[in-house]
Amino acid sequence: MEKGGVEVPENLQNAKILTGYAVETRYPGDYEPVDEDDLKKAIEIAKKVLKWVKKEMNKGQRPPDPQKSLFE
Repeated sequence: MEKGGVEVPENLQNAKILTGYAVETRYPGDYEPVDEDDLKKAIEIAKKVLKWVKKEMNKGQRPPDPQKSLFE
């Protein structure tokens, strides 16, 4: 999938779940607690995303616009 000139690898498509965690930490509310397995999964996904972004930046490409979703 390509957004803003950046090809998002298929193996990062599951990074969409990180959005929910960002919303929950930014906006207080009555959310389900995150169990340890989900936490570990989210951390691994976030590490993969960071690795990919660093690789893209080393190629000289601009990172995606943070105001736009890569997954729409």
